[in-house]
Amino acid sequence: MPDNHFQAVGEPRLPLAEQPKAATAIKDRLTIVTTYYQIPSAPRMTVLRKTIEGLRKNLDVAGCRHLVYYHDPADGTPRTRQHLENLRKLCDHYGLELYVRPDSGIKVNLIEAIGEVKTPYMLFLEYDLEYRRKIDIAKLLGVFDKYNYVNYVHFNTFMNNSLYQWGHLVQTEDRIPEVPLTRTSCWSNQAHVVRMSKWHDEWLDIIGTDKPAKPVLGLENRMYWDYNRDIFTIGFDEAVDKWGVYYYGAIDDGRTVRHNDGALNSGTVLEYLNKASRRLSKAVRKFGR
Repeated sequence: MPDNHFQAVGEPRLPLAEQPKAATAIKDRLTIVTTYYQIPSAPRMTVLRKTIEGLRKNLDVAGCRHLVYYHDPADGTPRTRQHLENLRKLCDHYGLELYVRPDSGIKVNLIEAIGEVKTPYMLFLEYDLEYRRKIDIAKLLGVFDKYNYVNYVHFNTFMNNSLYQWGHLVQTEDRIPEVPLTRTSCWSNQAHVVRMSKWHDEWLDIIGTDKPAKPVLGLENRMYWDYNRDIFTIGFDEAVDKWGVYYYGAIDDGRTVRHNDGALNSGTVLEYLNKASRRLSKAVRKFGR
């Protein structure tokens, strides 16, 4: 049962060509996974509640399993005990499956989740990321079904063309008319939909099974550098086709999700600056007529 049961990573999935065709219902094709820890606002559950409500408002994921993996400090303090009690109540209210994992971390919990997910696709959603607009998740899963080179679609916290940090290379994907996608050099464990067979067949070997010294390490840093090593070795086009990594949306789209913890992060600043620049350019053109 969730909350106290550990399930190891299962047997590798069948190669793509041998997999049975996905069922029509989204709940039979997609599982949601969220990792969580005791954040500064604990024992209040405001941040995680906003994330769940934003997800359900903007994506049609009714009936999908939603697994929550909690990195429990297990220090016995009244705050920690109250936080866990509130978390259990929230999960009961929203129908979430809670897995309490003392002294774990994002990589350890993700590896367990990969073994628990039985659907062909997973939506990985960090606890503090809130969707800002409607996403046709059925159409996006249809793209995964139809194009076997699409393995990972990231919902950006920045503008797709910001060329900031990890997404320093971007390019329009012109082979897929159903949903706008942008080829990118970014691999992040922020909000994304991923093909599970890619994890089982290739990516688990990249991150390994060791427990990192810090709970936040061992995932993004290994995936990003391995991907970008391929980019610089075999070229951007071939690396993107090998990895199947994309941003959701067109190359000039704004961010799809935002951090809902109230922090003024670089993504927010860049978006505000971009909006101000567009408005200024529009005013200059209008004045010059």
